[in-house]
Amino acid sequence: MSALKRVKEANEYAKRLLAQHPDAADAYIAPGIANYIIGSQSAGIRFTLWFGGIHGDKKLGMEQLAKTAENGCYLRPFAKIMLALAARREKQNALAQKLLRGLTEQYPDNELFASEYAKASGMPLQAAPAR
Repeated sequence: MSALKRVKEANEYAKRLLAQHPDAADAYIAPGIANYIIGSQSAGIRFTLWFGGIHGDKKLGMEQLAKTAENGCYLRPFAKIMLALAARREKQNALAQKLLRGLTEQYPDNELFASEYAKASGMPLQAAPAR
């Protein structure tokens, strides 16, 4: 099964879930990722995808990811990671810093979050301690 077919399928499941349970914030992650990634493609690729019924919007994708990052139950940390990456890519450094700082505080043993927070904050990276 192609990746695009899976994206459409995931979006349909999310729509069905949200129609019955509008407060299911975790369901926004699938359309959020899809909207952001597809909306980030070149105009030619987006035009080609449009004929297949696949649409994307970067801003909407980030808004949907934010819903899961703020109110999600199971996928909140993953949504924060995805939203932080999108924010870094979109030069929204304050948002990226806020999300990465929160992830660093929540998961202090995860060196990757601390490293990404340092990059987003413009701080020099610290050498990892020898083990």
